[in-house]
Amino acid sequence: MKILAVLPSLAHGGAEGTLLALLHEWSATEDVSLVVFEKGRHNRQSPAYPVVDLGVPSSRSRLIRAVNVLRRGWKLSRIRRNSRPDVIVAFQGAIFSVLAAQTLGGPGRVITSIRTNPYRYGTGLLWLLRRALGLADGGVVASTEIAAALESPRGPGNQGSISVIPNPVRHLQAEPPAGGRVPEGRYLLHVGRMYDVKNQQMMIEAFRRLRSTESAHRDVRLVLIGEGPDLEANRRLVLDCGLEEHVDFPGFVSDPGPWLRQCEAFVLTSRFEGWPNALAEAVTMGCRIISVDCDYGPREILAGYPKATLVPLGDIDGLVDSLDAALQKRAENHSEQQIPCCWQPSIVAAEWLDLFRGLCAR
Repeated sequence: MKILAVLPSLAHGGAEGTLLALLHEWSATEDVSLVVFEKGRHNRQSPAYPVVDLGVPSSRSRLIRAVNVLRRGWKLSRIRRNSRPDVIVAFQGAIFSVLAAQTLGGPGRVITSIRTNPYRYGTGLLWLLRRALGLADGGVVASTEIAAALESPRGPGNQGSISVIPNPVRHLQAEPPAGGRVPEGRYLLHVGRMYDVKNQQMMIEAFRRLRSTESAHRDVRLVLIGEGPDLEANRRLVLDCGLEEHVDFPGFVSDPGPWLRQCEAFVLTSRFEGWPNALAEAVTMGCRIISVDCDYGPREILAGYPKATLVPLGDIDGLVDSLDAALQKRAENHSEQQIPCCWQPSIVAAEWLDLFRGLCAR
C-alpha cells in the first residue's frame, strides 16, 4: 500500500511525534512518504522514507495563510497525481490544504486527523472542521471526547466517518544514557511544548505558592522540559517570582524516561488537550501524576490509574494542595508499567492500516 502523509512541519510537538511514530511502523511493510510545508527547526533523525518540503511556510497574516492553503493544495495535487498514493493522511494544520488538493481530484483516499480539542479554534473554525471531515473519506481522532465534539447534529458528513484510535506510546529508557544526567534530589516534572495552551504559568505560580507556605518543601525543585515560543516568557516569570535558583529549563529532551522515573510527581496544567503523549508516558513510567481535568484526554488516559489526581481546570488552590499532598507522601521507586496493548505502536499502526484497507476496498 502506498501511503502519503502530510504535516505542516517537523517541529517538535505531539501531533508531529505521533505521525512520525506511525510512519516508522508503516514503513516496515508499506511504501510511505511524507510531505511537509516547511521542515522547521528540529533535531530529529532523518527518516528512512522520502520527505518532500513544499517550501510554503506558515505566516501570521490571515490573507497570506489563506493564499498558502491554495498554493499548498495546488502543489499537493501535483504530488498526488505523480505518486498515485492509495491513502493520504492529513494531520492538524495540513487538513485544509489537503482538502484544497481534494477539490482538484486525483487518486487516493483522504483521511483527516484532528489531534487536539477542536473547540480551541472557535465555533467558526469548528464548523469548518466538521464540514472538512465530511469532504474527506474518513477521520481519526485520539479520544472519544474529541469524536463527540466533532459530531455535528447531522453527523460528520456524507462521506466521512470518525474512528477513535489512541496515540502510540513509545518505550522510554529508565536509566540515563552514558554521559546523561538528571537532577539530584527531589523535583516536580513537566514535559511539554512551551506555549500558551500548556499553561506552564499556572504551574510556576503554584510552585511559588507551595514554597511560600510549606517550608517542608523548600528542597523541592521544578523541572520544565521543552522548548517553544513561551520559553523566554516562562523564564522571565520565574525570575519575577524569585525562583531562578529552584526551577530548571533543560530544553528539549528526546527521551524523558530517566527524568520521569526519578521525579516526585509529573504535573500537567494545560488549558486544553487532545491526547497528551507526555501524560501517557508518565503513566507507563509509574509516576505519581497531578493533572488538571481539561478537555480532552487526561480523564481517558488516567481512568483506572491509581496514582493520579485530577484537579478542576483553573483551580490553582487545588493544584497547590495536590502538590503538597504528593510531596508529603515522598516518591517511592517508580515501577515501570507495561504499555497497554491499545497504546503499543505496532498495534496502533495496525489499527490505522486496517482502516486504510477498509477505505480502499470501498
